[in-house]
Amino acid sequence: MLRGLSLNLVAPNFYCTSIMPESIKVMVVDDEPPAIDALCFLLKKYCREMEVVATASNPEDALVAIEEHRPQVLFLDIHLGNTKDISWLDKVGKVDFDVVIVSAFNDSMLESLKLWKSYYLLKPIDINEFLDVYERIVSDRNGIKRRGGKEKYLVKSRSGNFELQLSEIVRMEAEGSYANVFLLNGRNHCISKNLRLLLSEINDERFFRVSRSTIVNLNHIQSVDNNKHMLTLADGTSVELAQRRKTNFIKVYRTFIE
Repeated sequence: MLRGLSLNLVAPNFYCTSIMPESIKVMVVDDEPPAIDALCFLLKKYCREMEVVATASNPEDALVAIEEHRPQVLFLDIHLGNTKDISWLDKVGKVDFDVVIVSAFNDSMLESLKLWKSYYLLKPIDINEFLDVYERIVSDRNGIKRRGGKEKYLVKSRSGNFELQLSEIVRMEAEGSYANVFLLNGRNHCISKNLRLLLSEINDERFFRVSRSTIVNLNHIQSVDNNKHMLTLADGTSVELAQRRKTNFIKVYRTFIE
């Protein structure tokens, strides 16, 4: 059994299989060796296009390794021994890599938001949240997700094929291995695909998974209640924003509305 990250290992719906021209260089920084081992295990098992080129357990060794290996993604626990923040990253100069904050402390959220290209994972790591972050990194690095890209999604079913206008989708909710897609006109469609596959196929930055069971269209958010962790949508419904996804949501939503 892996220790250190206390992983919440629920089998994902599919492996990370994005085709990359070359491996994405990854570095893991944590002061607990079992945590490093556990994260390296996840990266190797589910994200085969990523390659761990270095690990470190303190800021000094991390700075040396960053200079030597030039990672493209840094998985980082903020609390490293007596070091309780990420100010040591200032010594790197230009931070031209993605940073994934991996921490059991919620105060790390505020620190992670100060980084230009950062993501957040709360310990114990949930495998689906881990894969969500992975897929967003890959998409962002490749410029896959574009606002104003394709506007229709083709749904194939036994009763016939039809197209959904992406701008008309308010939210998508899981129902077992199916997904219910709710539209602005009040209609909804049940699609025989799970949320992860649906989000991957639509592949549009307007859609964000706010909880294990719900994806929302960022264009149709009317209000955000940070205290109650609730979102009000254009169709009048309220959906929960999972605490574990709040930091990533805030960062993505702020960027989206700018």
